[in-house]
Amino acid sequence: MSSVGGVPARVDRLVLRALGFGQKVLFWPVFYAIAWAAALWPLAHRERLEAWRQNDLTELETGQQLVYLFVAFGITAVVWLALAGLGRVFKGRWDVQHSARSFNRLFAFSLAAPFVTALSAPGVESSRALHTLFFIAVTAVCVLPTVAFMWEASRPFHIEPLPPWRLRLRSVALPLFLLGVFVGYAVWFSHLAINNHHALQTRIFDLAIYDNIFYQSSHGNPLGCSLSRTGTHVNAHFDAILVLLSPLYLIYPRAELILVLQAIWCGAGVVPAYLLGRHHAGSTLAGVVLALAWALYPALHGANLYEFHSLTLLAMPMLWLLYLLTAGHLRAFFVLLPFVLLIREDASLLVCFVAVAAIFTREPRYVRAGWITFVIAALYFVLIKAFIMGGGDPLGGKGGFAWYYADLIPERGGLLHLIKSVLVNPTFAFEFALREPKVIFLLQLLLPLAFLPLLADRWRFAAAFGLFYILMASRKTVYSIHFQYSVVLFPVLFMLTAVALRRLQEGSLPRRLGLERGQLLTVLLACIVVSSALTSWKFGGAVPNRSFRGGWAPIPHTLSDAQKERYESFRDFIEQVPPDAALTVLGRFGPHLSNRAEVYRYNSDKKSEYLIFDSRDLRSHARTRHRERVIAGEVELMDKRGTYELYRVVR
Repeated sequence: MSSVGGVPARVDRLVLRALGFGQKVLFWPVFYAIAWAAALWPLAHRERLEAWRQNDLTELETGQQLVYLFVAFGITAVVWLALAGLGRVFKGRWDVQHSARSFNRLFAFSLAAPFVTALSAPGVESSRALHTLFFIAVTAVCVLPTVAFMWEASRPFHIEPLPPWRLRLRSVALPLFLLGVFVGYAVWFSHLAINNHHALQTRIFDLAIYDNIFYQSSHGNPLGCSLSRTGTHVNAHFDAILVLLSPLYLIYPRAELILVLQAIWCGAGVVPAYLLGRHHAGSTLAGVVLALAWALYPALHGANLYEFHSLTLLAMPMLWLLYLLTAGHLRAFFVLLPFVLLIREDASLLVCFVAVAAIFTREPRYVRAGWITFVIAALYFVLIKAFIMGGGDPLGGKGGFAWYYADLIPERGGLLHLIKSVLVNPTFAFEFALREPKVIFLLQLLLPLAFLPLLADRWRFAAAFGLFYILMASRKTVYSIHFQYSVVLFPVLFMLTAVALRRLQEGSLPRRLGLERGQLLTVLLACIVVSSALTSWKFGGAVPNRSFRGGWAPIPHTLSDAQKERYESFRDFIEQVPPDAALTVLGRFGPHLSNRAEVYRYNSDKKSEYLIFDSRDLRSHARTRHRERVIAGEVELMDKRGTYELYRVVR
């Protein structure tokens, strides 16, 4: 009986051994082969990529995929045996389990292959944004075991200190690399911004307004704007930084100058991004990765390429301010603080929340810096709103920006009405903040940074203002990466990413995962690199895709011959207007003629000498009014070319 009972037991052990062998040796290689077969067939038949994505393939094509699968199995087996053979050569014996573990970790990235192929499908980023973001996240996760294995494998080669010549090379290469990233960003995005302008996709709101502010400020009328009904921009925003920058406008007094200035300004953020990563993570590599992530960041691209806005100018200085504060350079912090406040009046509200986050750290130096900063920023905001802008409500009250939050303050009240709605009906506010477009927006901000801002410490409160500002908004442009509003949030997210890198290294996570601190940091940085690159590819503005917009319209990466000819004809048409003439403009003509003392919108009551517009920009009321003026003999046609019309004002 014992021998009979022993047979099933031996069979049990044999089955368990076979199962263990299959799990350790066969399971992952089989999945890797399936992944590569699933990825390579559509890449080899790109004309059928959409059919593959919809699973609408013929029987012949399905058979071809099976052939790819069998070939992938064969190649995987050969590579596995080759790796095991190398282990036999170096260790002097066969170690199947060790070879299997090494193979599985080394080729873990293979699981990302079909997801990368799916990402290459034309238009997937616009038709299936959530799917695209999910595929990017999965791809980044699949790469991590491979990075961890390569770190371990390369460690023996980095035990000895680097020779002096390599240290000198690194000291020179690093600044050159950062300079290259900065110059590359500035040149390329200047090119894209000018292309957008020359493609006649810019308008009075907002490029012409800011161009005229620069003109007026550089000619002794600080923050003046003839395109505003009041003759000044102060009734909308107090952005005194433009006055300080306005002398640059004299170099080349056209809108192209401020577009280039904005691209250079945004690109310069690679420096504080690098310093944040290096300081908090204690690694030059971390600094380089955050600098690259900044240059690749889709939300930065959207803000940069949506014409020109003073709020966009907040991104780079705010990142500097956050670096100086969190790194403990408090003297430099307080020197920079006034310049940040001058960028726009509501920048002070963001600074107030950063100050409170500093107090929450409970570190004495941050507590003191926090309450001093809060007092300065809050007092500045109150004084500017009350004595310069003529109102105390952050939303401007009637005629202000309350309509941005219409769902929570339908009565068009101010900030107190907004807070009341949130407190009285928090369920609606929470549901409203997490509607699908806003979730997609948050994913587009967090995914390039590998969601690390969520793992930072008490500094996370600094993001509260940006989250409230954006997620409570009813206006779709506010929660879109294609406009400037995300600037109140993403510089804080970069700071939180750097803080999270430090916190995760210093905590218990490396021990729990069985990783060394340097290994964990490398894995996290690899995740940022992969997710940043893929998110930028599908949602950013650096390379063409079907998702990205610079505001309302796609950005032309190159101008066609027809677009170039149209722009030349356009320039020839507007040069008929004397440079010092008082002028009324509409739509696309605005930012090309706003560099003068007297330029007005069509509905202005200011008298002008000329009227120029594209008839496609005339809306119903303006069209009716214009016909009445022509019939009454108030204006006479001077020139008409297609839809372009130029009139001289008679009376």
